[in-house]
Amino acid sequence: MRCRDFVVRVASLLVVAGTTGAAPRPAELETPAAVVAPGSDLAVVLDAFGPVLVGPRRVALPLPTAARVDSVVAGAPDAWAVGATLVTAAGVEPRWIEGRGEKATPVAGPTAIVAPVLRSPRPLLLGERIGAVAWLDGDGLTRLAVRAAVRQGDGWTAPATVAPPGPGSQLALVSATLDDGSWLLVWSAFDGHDDEVLWSRYDGKAWSRPRSVADGNDVPDITPHLAAVPGGALVAWSRYDGQGYEVVVARLRGDGWSEPVAVAPRGSHFPTVEVRGDQVAVLYQRAVPSGWAVAELDRYDAVRRRAFLASDRDDRPHVVVSGDSGAVFRWDDATKADVAAWGPAER
Repeated sequence: MRCRDFVVRVASLLVVAGTTGAAPRPAELETPAAVVAPGSDLAVVLDAFGPVLVGPRRVALPLPTAARVDSVVAGAPDAWAVGATLVTAAGVEPRWIEGRGEKATPVAGPTAIVAPVLRSPRPLLLGERIGAVAWLDGDGLTRLAVRAAVRQGDGWTAPATVAPPGPGSQLALVSATLDDGSWLLVWSAFDGHDDEVLWSRYDGKAWSRPRSVADGNDVPDITPHLAAVPGGALVAWSRYDGQGYEVVVARLRGDGWSEPVAVAPRGSHFPTVEVRGDQVAVLYQRAVPSGWAVAELDRYDAVRRRAFLASDRDDRPHVVVSGDSGAVFRWDDATKADVAAWGPAER
């Protein structure tokens, strides 16, 4: 499969297509089996009455049954937030919910956010509340802009264009609240030749000019995921190495990123950064053999150890990097967790 063919296939899995009128709701607009908040036990699943947050508690979400949940964010000590989309007669609109424990509160976001295509709604927490929101919108899949708005009291700033539409697709928007209180956005953008991972940071007044996480190259960099770590952030993504995709990571320190380092072998896709306490790991899907793997990293982003669970499931599990017993993988619909023994750090 050619590089761009794979990128287009990934894009098709993520599309939130806009429709008008009261046409039947396409299957791709439905909430997946589970939307997991990496690094936590929280997920959103569907029951007979609509989307439900599951974890330490079970919380029915105040969303229309037709809404698609796109993101779940866990905060401290008991805060969480959800970003969703809803197809209306006017187009696609975002929906936001903030919660603490069993309390779920709809948040009226910035007004007049509606577009033929709107995707990746990302709530950004500030303490126990949503402090900002970000999303992609535009009039077509290859004409998406990165937008964001900041909460001010009971209102919002006007939506800012963090990155205008480029020469091709902008996909896979992810976000994080850093330990200094700043907000970080990361996404994948086609530059006319291949896909690069871009970033922007909010300094309290404005979003910075989008820049590439890594030096430009001639191969696709796709499907990034991001998490705050002490003193900065860690981003993981899939990079084409000439024969297949491997997972690489880079770390934000100050105002610059470290050189990307590979942490998973060729045939590794869809990584997420999993942070629990002082443990930092990357969860990713393996193509051959089929399954899920986790690589625990040290503070220099070298792999300390690795665990692999053979599985045909495509939906992302929760993972806990435990002690010497192994890594724990759990799906929300499973009756028990699976433990995979630690292996050597080599890929």
